[in-house]
Amino acid sequence: MQGSYKSIFCDPKYNELAQGDETFENPFDLMTIYSCFSDCQSMALLFWENCRTPMATGLVSHKIYMFLDKMEGRWARMDEEMTEKLENAAHEFEMLSCGLLTACYHNYDKAEWINILTVKMKDWGNLSLFDIASITGSKNFISHAAYQSYLTDIWMGNIHASTPTWKLLLYIIPPLPIFLSFNTRVTNKDGTLK
Repeated sequence: MQGSYKSIFCDPKYNELAQGDETFENPFDLMTIYSCFSDCQSMALLFWENCRTPMATGLVSHKIYMFLDKMEGRWARMDEEMTEKLENAAHEFEMLSCGLLTACYHNYDKAEWINILTVKMKDWGNLSLFDIASITGSKNFISHAAYQSYLTDIWMGNIHASTPTWKLLLYIIPPLPIFLSFNTRVTNKDGTLK
């Protein structure tokens, strides 16, 4: 059974939601995350290179290292060397994910890289890269041109980019009262005209 790994968490006595799948087809995503929590950056990078979802794993690894850096400060150890190491590791994983997104942005057409950003990944709880980037708060990934282009498409909807501003304002400004007709007759309380 080479290439597949048995998980104790798929055993029904540990996991009531197990559906009979007792192996991980590609454990490298999980091993990368485990290596990040263990603060073994070189091992995390080794596993990351073999991940099935490297952009998502890189973003989550970035968040883990940022969390560990934050906790380092709260634990009052304030070791500057450790803080710098965690920040560098977080930055490296963020840049790896951004680099992959850049490669997709330049090498694929728009529909394909938007699909990469929006496809729901079963391994990540049916979240898309778009969702994971928002949750992890990866500023460099969110400010990437591909991500911003997709946000612009969502914001603009079916409005063509060459639509004149005055037409947009015409739809935004409410109708002017000049064009409305009003009842100018005055009636008494009993409904008769004055």
